[in-house]
Amino acid sequence: MLEFGTVIQHYGVKGMKWGRRKEENAGPAQIELHQKTPGSRVKIKATKGGGQAPAKDAIEAKVFRQTAKKSGPQSLSNKELQALVTRLNLERQYAQLTPADQGAIARGAVYAKKLSGLGRASNEAVQYANSPAGKLLKSRLSGS
Repeated sequence: MLEFGTVIQHYGVKGMKWGRRKEENAGPAQIELHQKTPGSRVKIKATKGGGQAPAKDAIEAKVFRQTAKKSGPQSLSNKELQALVTRLNLERQYAQLTPADQGAIARGAVYAKKLSGLGRASNEAVQYANSPAGKLLKSRLSGS
């Protein structure tokens, strides 16, 4: 039983799963860079891809992007601004060339199929209502 004043401390790694060991040879999943101004830092997180560290160009672009966001593009030199624009264009082109989420496409196709089925059913109902049998049924139901 714990007594008053007893402190339990946990020295584990935040986000670590119980019973799993971290690979010793795994690269860092996150790299922190300190900018020129004290207290400001840039974080780039590498997800998937086997825990590969971000490339030097990606880190530099992230620093330039954050500098431009905080102080405006006039705070960057021409060379830094050109490097940032080039990196952003390459990332945008890469995103356009890679296939979209196939799961989302499949869900959209199922939804579109349902909508087309509803449209078809409503068209068939209108056609039936305009047919002689539908007109007869309508007159019998309305009592006239």
